Amino acid sequence: MNLPRTSLLFQSRACPWLSRLPFRWRLLGLIWLCFAFLVATRIHGSSIALSARLWAPKDWNRHFLAQPILDALGSRADPYRSILMAESREIRSDEYAIETLWAMAQFTHEPRFPVRNGNIGNGQNMLLVSWVPVAHPVSIVRPVTWGYLLFGPAAGLAWEWWFSPFFCFSTVFLALWIILRNHDFLSAFGALWFCSSAYLVCWSHFPAYTVGFAAMGMVAVYHLITAHTLRGALLAGLATGYATAGFLLQMYPPWMVPLAYTFAAVLVGLFVRDRLWKQIIPSNLAYGFGLATVLAGVIVAVFFLAVQPELQALTNSAYPGQRRLNGGDLSLARLFGGLYNWHTIRMPMGEDMNPSEWAGFILFLPTILFAVVLCRRVRRRLDAVGWAMLALGVAQVLYGELHIPQWLADVTLWSRVQAFRAQLTLGFVSIVLTLMMLAPEMRPKRLDRRQWIEIAVVVLGTAGFFLWVGASLQNWENVFVQAGFFSLPALLAPAGATLGALLLLLGRARAFAGLLIPGLLAIAGNFNPLSVSFASIEDSDLRHAVKAVVDRDRREGRSGIWLASGSLQEPVLGTLVTVMGGRALTGVFFHPQLSLWHQLDPERKFEFVYNRYAETFYFQLPFGYPKSTFVLNNHGSFWLAVAPDNPLLLRMGVRHALTFERDVYTKTPPCELVQESADKRFRIWNLPGATSN
Repeated sequence: MNLPRTSLLFQSRACPWLSRLPFRWRLLGLIWLCFAFLVATRIHGSSIALSARLWAPKDWNRHFLAQPILDALGSRADPYRSILMAESREIRSDEYAIETLWAMAQFTHEPRFPVRNGNIGNGQNMLLVSWVPVAHPVSIVRPVTWGYLLFGPAAGLAWEWWFSPFFCFSTVFLALWIILRNHDFLSAFGALWFCSSAYLVCWSHFPAYTVGFAAMGMVAVYHLITAHTLRGALLAGLATGYATAGFLLQMYPPWMVPLAYTFAAVLVGLFVRDRLWKQIIPSNLAYGFGLATVLAGVIVAVFFLAVQPELQALTNSAYPGQRRLNGGDLSLARLFGGLYNWHTIRMPMGEDMNPSEWAGFILFLPTILFAVVLCRRVRRRLDAVGWAMLALGVAQVLYGELHIPQWLADVTLWSRVQAFRAQLTLGFVSIVLTLMMLAPEMRPKRLDRRQWIEIAVVVLGTAGFFLWVGASLQNWENVFVQAGFFSLPALLAPAGATLGALLLLLGRARAFAGLLIPGLLAIAGNFNPLSVSFASIEDSDLRHAVKAVVDRDRREGRSGIWLASGSLQEPVLGTLVTVMGGRALTGVFFHPQLSLWHQLDPERKFEFVYNRYAETFYFQLPFGYPKSTFVLNNHGSFWLAVAPDNPLLLRMGVRHALTFERDVYTKTPPCELVQESADKRFRIWNLPGATSN
């Protein structure tokens, strides 16, 4: 075993038993101790502060880890917020305004942690959303939510935030340790590289959670096949069943499909390379796989019984249920543009500028491809796993560039995958191949003149390719609009890739890691903030005001649905109502709310508009306007346009309105002002007929 120098940190005369543990277990133990510390101190990277400004206007932006430094800087603090990781990210609205708020809404629902949250439209099944806490047996395979269930909102958010990258690092490290033939340093470096890449960081680590289950499943199956004892086979079977159930319950095919292909290819490569058929003990394998099948089958069956109606509605929805793709939606320049993420993930947001969508990986796959074509020495270093990864990587690149027959996409399930989502596995493939090139040779030989020439050609080819990528991004997307492509900062990225390619081909693993790790930290290390807890929801004036109205409705035997509007985006406000304990007409609906919208559209003329996963905006029509309409904004959102006094709303039970900053309702008549914040920031209204029986 190749122990890195860092293993000396674990040598201690005070704990001799610790030094006897394999390095991988000491490393993972240290990692999870760090996780426990972050949860205990309630440190997280969520941008929830941007939602908290709605319920805590005075202290929403004062929970950063660097707050003492910001206070000392005073008015000079703003330029340093990003460096100090004290800047919430508006682009992460699907985290701070949807998933995180859904989790908070589970606390204010009565009872807590329901399967079906009745405050979201006509009820939303929260088991369909992996990051939301639910009091249900299948939560055993939803470990990212355990913190909420055990420790409350603040520690739960810290648990949710850090569990995904720590889980992903651990399982990817163990997977790489098998793939790289027990090489500790390269396995740890590869796991760190993968988990620190902009694609995972800029998506709030959501992809890491799914990868964690996929890698865990691969490791478990490998150990199940190679188990020499019945006890080992049963333990591996338990891990396989757990990972399989956890993976299937993710319910996001754009990541799940490519991950399944990737780790299946790894297993096939390992089966061939390590001649695993010679290690199989049939009885152990049968017992292990039997246990895995029963465990996964029971958990998945219980899950599907609990979500069947909503899952069927989602399957039949216009989006994403009926969406079918066949590739060709990602250019080479965008695919390999992760090298320029230091700039692209910080571009100002606009209609076509989404920093999260621009996030990717630093891919040395072009260098590997050039080297495989030109260098016999490189071809000899690829084992069965390497060739499987290379073939899969080329196939994914082609899927992004070219359209494949629709029937083939449907049969292989790739019709459920956008090419820019499949970057997740392309990043893993590229990292595996790169690490294989960095692994020490069994019998190293001095390079001859021909080999040096081959290396020079590959390095120059890498430089030319990434210069072309940068020039293409500038030509098509104008990403270097201020400085221009030929500025020094824009040229540092291909220069770094060129040096990295040289170190890669020379097998200088530590120098390569020393170059790459600072680059990863510079690219996305400060993208998300570091905060300590967040502004309390239960203690907010808004929570007390909404709860008072909701409690009054319950005492009087009424079911009150709320409208929400103001100067901020209405989907956020609608979801905010559910967080405060009210039942919202608008907001974000994970599965279609057909029974809700049919009441406003009895002829079902607009069913295509609202039959989807949707961020639902409210647009107020003038009082007395008799009709309602639905307007499709994009594939994931629509506008509901209706007058507040429309009789159909009253029949549905819409009785109250929450408004922010600007009034869109008349005070007297027909609406009745119920409550108003001291700073007039929000108001609560009774709509016409709200108090009638």
